[in-house]
Amino acid sequence: MENKDIKDTLNIFQMIMLDMLRRQAVMEVFEARAIIGKVAKDNIALYIYVSDYLRAQFSDLRKFFETDDNSHRIIDLTTLLPYGPTKNMHKHLFDVWKKDYQNTTNKYFFHREKEYKPPTGFSKNILNSFISEVISFIDILIKELTSLGYTTQYIVRDSDYIKDIKIQTENLFDKI
Repeated sequence: MENKDIKDTLNIFQMIMLDMLRRQAVMEVFEARAIIGKVAKDNIALYIYVSDYLRAQFSDLRKFFETDDNSHRIIDLTTLLPYGPTKNMHKHLFDVWKKDYQNTTNKYFFHREKEYKPPTGFSKNILNSFISEVISFIDILIKELTSLGYTTQYIVRDSDYIKDIKIQTENLFDKI
């Protein structure tokens, strides 16, 4: 893999992570509004948003565990690392993906396979925790590749940025 390809692949995955974090921020505001009674919990818009939120989060997570060699793949980056904790972390995350999310994502959210019975629900907290682990992994991967001399770029996605998204969402809800 050439240095430019490494940088481009890392940037793509960071932008995907940024999208996931943005959705999380908007969802937290939406849920807070539902909880405090400003949006009814049985509101069809809330149901549609939650369904689309899950589908979008799973779609983006699926990209991190892609095995098609025509796609940008994290595994292409981890193979550049020496054996150690970061490779183990990737293997752990891949195993969790396969065990807990892959079938539902592929067989229910995207293909609607006959005879497949999806789980009755997902814990948002567990899913968000998994997403946080993937984000941490990407940050570690960037640092390790940089220390090995590869050109990388860190795309800022700090708590102030996320807080600003929540404020913008609150302001939007106040206007509608």
